Amino acid sequence: MFRQRTRITAVLTIIILIGIGWYIYFEARGLLTGPIITVTEPHNGSLIHTPSFMLIGETERVAHLSLNGRQIFTDIDGVFNEKVLLLPGYNILHIEARDRFERTTLQTLELIYEEQPDFLTPTSTATTSTSTETLPSNQ
Repeated sequence: MFRQRTRITAVLTIIILIGIGWYIYFEARGLLTGPIITVTEPHNGSLIHTPSFMLIGETERVAHLSLNGRQIFTDIDGVFNEKVLLLPGYNILHIEARDRFERTTLQTLELIYEEQPDFLTPTSTATTSTSTETLPSNQ
């Protein structure tokens, strides 16, 4: 009887210690992994047809955030919206996040800006003429 009670106590102690260890890991994983950047719009490799667009994304555990070396800001939930101006052709954006322990994460976004042809504006002016001459009739 005494031996069975000792085994139950040992098993419960092991279960409690595993639970405490799991809880400590779950709470400390943010400190272990560093900052996270998630760009939601646009996707890497996108073809953009306007020179300016909104870069939208989310961050976790970030103390400082920069886009191509210029500091940008997030809201209280870690969401950022930044207007970006592209040059024609191939563009590279570097988004860097740093946490309070000086760990950094760098995400590179490659975009292609290509002007969309304007199909609504005609390239040449078309002229129309009307003729008032009458055709001879066969009587």
